[in-house]
Amino acid sequence: MILALILGIIGVLAGAALTYWLMQQKLEEQKQEYLNQSRQLQNNLESSHESRMQETIKSLQRDYDNQLTKTKEQLEAAHQSQMQATIQSWQTDYQNQLKELETAHELRMQEAIQSQLTRTTEELEAAHQSRMQATIQSWQTDYQNQIKELEAAHESRMQETIKSLEAKYQTQLQQAERLLDSAPQTAPIQYDSTAPVEVEQQVVASPVKTSDTARKYPQELGEKILAWGETRASIYISPLIELVYNSDSYIRQNVALALGKITASKTSRSDLDRVIPVLGKLTKDPAASVRQSAVEALGKIKSERVIPFIQNALRDSDGNVVKSASAALNQVKFYRVSQESKPAKTQRKR
Repeated sequence: MILALILGIIGVLAGAALTYWLMQQKLEEQKQEYLNQSRQLQNNLESSHESRMQETIKSLQRDYDNQLTKTKEQLEAAHQSQMQATIQSWQTDYQNQLKELETAHELRMQEAIQSQLTRTTEELEAAHQSRMQATIQSWQTDYQNQIKELEAAHESRMQETIKSLEAKYQTQLQQAERLLDSAPQTAPIQYDSTAPVEVEQQVVASPVKTSDTARKYPQELGEKILAWGETRASIYISPLIELVYNSDSYIRQNVALALGKITASKTSRSDLDRVIPVLGKLTKDPAASVRQSAVEALGKIKSERVIPFIQNALRDSDGNVVKSASAALNQVKFYRVSQESKPAKTQRKR
């Protein structure tokens, strides 16, 4: 009974085991079939997914390309617009900066030109002054040499005429001194002369009596010369011209002053022809005081013939002579020779 029960249990267990094994086999087959179906389904899904992916990718690529093209066109249009605005702004800024630079450059150029012009002017003035000084010194030297040569040549040529003229001048001088001693100092003395003596002869000829008096009494003769000038009488022109080459600069200075006073109110051509060349020679006298007095005397003569002598005196080495020449030139530069037509009328008034 127990054995039968055990056998029954064993049979049940064996049947259960067999059933379990069969079930396991069936499950294994179902599992294998499921796996095959799953793999096939997966393959189908993968194929379908791959196909849909390809189509989606192509669609997305087309959309992307279209969107990219559209975006690119929009970006290019926006970039072009920004570039145009930027270029316009840069062009405006460039024009403004260019104008500012041109203005600043113009100002700097004006300042540089002005500065350079000032420096150049100063350098030119300095060089001009240096050349003028050298030229004046050279002219002065040449003038002194020429004067010496001319004096020597002139003295040699005039020695033959001095003896014949000396007697005539002594007589005229004695007559003038007698008239001066007998006439008032303020009354003009009439001088009757048949013919004026040439200036060159008067300048060179130096009567013995006058020269001796000048050497002995220069102060007294100088005062007498000034007194002759105060009379403003033409009769004293000849004796004054005789004293032009006196060795005393004080005498020559007073001669220039006296001649200037006598001819200041004269319009007679003969008087001007005699006095102006003499005063012109005195503007080149070695003594500066004589040159200055001669220039001042020429400034009192109302004739344009004195202008060249005064202009030459502007280049004198002495500053006082140059100042007097400048003042004299301002006085005489408007004179005209037309005034020479009045001598006869003036003579009748006397």
